[in-house]
Amino acid sequence: LGEYELSEEEWTLVKPLRDVLKDTTLYFSRATPNLAMVIPAMDHIDAMFTSGLIQKNLLKPAIQSVIQFAKRTLNRYYSRTDKS
Repeated sequence: LGEYELSEEEWTLVKPLRDVLKDTTLYFSRATPNLAMVIPAMDHIDAMFTSGLIQKNLLKPAIQSVIQFAKRTLNRYYSRTDKS
């Protein structure tokens, strides 16, 4: 597993993401998620990434690109919940 360990530089790059993702992970580890729990969590992640970290330029450009990709994926999930 050592080959997958992040370097100090990589940890510096992803540190701003850690808190958002850690909060979400802890939230879902406490109970079995259902749709009523997932949608607000998705909203929180979206708000933190788009209006928080990206707009404040707290992330390196490479990480911002990854988050934009994740946001597109999140939007696909949103569209699927709208149809159900």
